[in-house]
Amino acid sequence: MYEFVRLGEYDSSRTDGQTRLYRVVSIYRHENYIDFRNHDIAVLKLSRKVVYDAYIRPICIFLNSGYQQLFANSIQDFILTGWGQMAHNKMPTTLQKMSLRRVSNEYCAVPGLNICCWNPMQYACFGDSGSPMVSPVKYGPSTMYVQFGVTSSVTGKCDGYSSYLDLTSHMPWLSQTLSRNWA
Repeated sequence: MYEFVRLGEYDSSRTDGQTRLYRVVSIYRHENYIDFRNHDIAVLKLSRKVVYDAYIRPICIFLNSGYQQLFANSIQDFILTGWGQMAHNKMPTTLQKMSLRRVSNEYCAVPGLNICCWNPMQYACFGDSGSPMVSPVKYGPSTMYVQFGVTSSVTGKCDGYSSYLDLTSHMPWLSQTLSRNWA
């Protein structure tokens, strides 16, 4: 019925067995989704449980509202990984990584349920939509990467500010969706 997701991919030109395909059996879209500016989030249910290994790892998210409040606006620097278009309209064969800095949402002309970011030297581009925006967070003696956003929109020329769905603003919906469909 639906497509597949590919997990563990780092270099699409290699076939060394690190990539795993999982069939999508259900898609749970936010009920107030309109377009990339409003509630651009969905949860995918896979046909089988994901097996973690050296190439496939879970990402942390803050479901606890206390942690959400603590970190929601204090984190200013993020890391984006994605497969988006690069210079000269070329698509990468390896997963790309870039640093981002939070700026006022006025630069992106998006509502408060989004995070506006930019990097003067690198830009999110077509193909990055849905990519995770994370930040390292100190938690006790260790540091973990926590997802704070999902790539939502980029400029037409891929040369400016980009908008990311603010995951902490959507935690009530995410918690409810998970508990309702994975009880």
